[in-house]
Amino acid sequence: MPKLDRNPEALAYHEPDERADGGMRIVRLSPRGIRIDRALRGVKMRLAVPIEAYRGVVLAREDRLERRFYRLSLDHADADLSVTLSRAVDISTLIDQWSNWARFFAKPALLDEAIGAEPETHGIRRLRRSARVKRRTRSRPRSRAGRLAGPAKIFGPGRELFSRE
Repeated sequence: MPKLDRNPEALAYHEPDERADGGMRIVRLSPRGIRIDRALRGVKMRLAVPIEAYRGVVLAREDRLERRFYRLSLDHADADLSVTLSRAVDISTLIDQWSNWARFFAKPALLDEAIGAEPETHGIRRLRRSARVKRRTRSRPRSRAGRLAGPAKIFGPGRELFSRE
């Protein structure tokens, strides 16, 4: 898996891809976007996806071969464009990486619904949409509608405000 201490343009690694030729694809990460290189039925493809298209960095659980794994991924609405950042057996090893990747991509750190009910994740702060929205402080007065100092001035048809010259 890629490391955060390297040059952002050099963050590239091979990831399994069931549909691609050879079962692998190359993923290049940068704070501005993700580039995916793969071949599909002999046709080479290069997909450049902007980081704005991704929802956030998700910590999720996978149950495979009677074992429980935890996966850290950059989530996209299209599952083919989602990128796995790290996998581990123990969730505590992914917690620091989770926040680091979220900062690297400037995306929210999201928690999968299946993990939220587990007892070992009670120390993890879950981000909701309302927590990210800036709120008005209580000490700041609310803005009021403006009022005119006196009655409105209405000019007759013989008097022009602007010259046509």
